[in-house]
Amino acid sequence: MIERATSDEIRAQIDGTDEHPVPLLAERAGYDRQALRFKRSADEARAPARQEQVTVRVRRPAAAPGATPRPVAHVHRSTIGWSVAAELAALGPPPLDDPCAP
Repeated sequence: MIERATSDEIRAQIDGTDEHPVPLLAERAGYDRQALRFKRSADEARAPARQEQVTVRVRRPAAAPGATPRPVAHVHRSTIGWSVAAELAALGPPPLDDPCAP
């Protein structure tokens, strides 16, 4: 990180930095769509154990000096939430005998 002299410089750097995750999130969404081919149920889409496994793994590098693990985990959980919601929508409504049905 480079020390900036003015608030305009800092804002410009923040704006540029904010763009970095966008292509990575798009790439992740593509892999999420691919993974959907192997999921047959809402339980497989929700996969809470897998969600926790991934969140723990992402939290490790976020513990590096200068990083903040809690916001990183929050953003990642949000990303997972959107992914699961998209998968559930793609899977369609559950059958009437699905025990996970609302």
